[in-house]
Amino acid sequence: MRIPPGSRVYIDTMVWIYHLFEQNHVMATCCERFLQEIEDGHLTGVSSSFTVQEALEVAKRSFSRKRNRPPGQAELAQIEGIIDGALRDLGIELHDSDRLTGLGGAPPDLFARTGEIIKQSRPYLCPDGAWRAVGGADAIHLAFSERSNADYYATCDQGFKGQVSRNKVSIVWEDY
Repeated sequence: MRIPPGSRVYIDTMVWIYHLFEQNHVMATCCERFLQEIEDGHLTGVSSSFTVQEALEVAKRSFSRKRNRPPGQAELAQIEGIIDGALRDLGIELHDSDRLTGLGGAPPDLFARTGEIIKQSRPYLCPDGAWRAVGGADAIHLAFSERSNADYYATCDQGFKGQVSRNKVSIVWEDY
């Protein structure tokens, strides 16, 4: 299922990681095509400060794995600049996660909603034999996508494979 033009799409952390730091990953091409639709103005990209912080954490691990050492302060600042630059260059609508949690007028039931998401999700048996499911951070992202009025939630996470739509937010997996 392709995302209809004009849709608001909340972008999961791993879309950024595969696009910016893991270009050899099997999902990188899919992420590139998806983000091109945002750059071309066909979709509105939506994200949160929680996504940015999680992307920084995952990028630090990727850097450490590739170089067999943790990044120094200058390298960490460079990683953060790459993430911020990509968001800015694509015109991503960035939401403050503190406000999405219930501060600033949002409903204060974020963790009740994430609990519902986790309970409603079904584990998925991946081709590699591992079972994956929607975890805590994934559920927070999905709840944030709902709170930021996204129409879709774009993810490469296999824990979402085969999940059904939740309210206004649908799961996109390997559609590009």
